[in-house]
Amino acid sequence: MMEPISIKATEATPSIEFKPEEGLLVIKGRSHPENAKIFYGPLISWCEQYANDPPDKTTVRIQLEHFNTISSKSLLDVFRTLT
Repeated sequence: MMEPISIKATEATPSIEFKPEEGLLVIKGRSHPENAKIFYGPLISWCEQYANDPPDKTTVRIQLEHFNTISSKSLLDVFRTLT
């Protein structure tokens, strides 16, 4: 099984907690990074690997106070990868 991911929030980026054994992804905070592809790229790659052998149920919790347009596209890429 894959290792969990834990990324701390900054003023411009959300915290990310991904627990593969529990099938839980939580993205929380504010998302307006200078380069969303750089920030979300590793998460999208990780989700692609996860999608190869996911548990029966995956829960995604999004708790964002604010996100910019480019973040919304990156988040959509995360969702598409997990479906």
